[in-house]
Amino acid sequence: MILQCPDCNSRNVTTVWTEYTFPYGVVNPVNLTAKVPVRRCGCCKESWLDYIGEAIMDRVVKDFEKQYPKYPNQHRTSYQDGLWYTKSQVQARREIS
Repeated sequence: MILQCPDCNSRNVTTVWTEYTFPYGVVNPVNLTAKVPVRRCGCCKESWLDYIGEAIMDRVVKDFEKQYPKYPNQHRTSYQDGLWYTKSQVQARREIS
């Protein structure tokens, strides 16, 4: 797989595996941690998570939900703007737009 920077299109991209902590939940959010590949451009210095990192984070969330099935945020349906939203919150966001 050839990586390319989404900002400057350079192929001078390196990968560093990093412990990444992210919030999960809308009500009473918890911090979950995943070891993800952070991509970094050698030209413009931009850093990002790609679909592989997102898939790893999703696996961490699913494992958390399996371990804590009664957690109040278990009805997440959509990841937008860096947060998980429930069905009713997604609907409310659509009505506002």
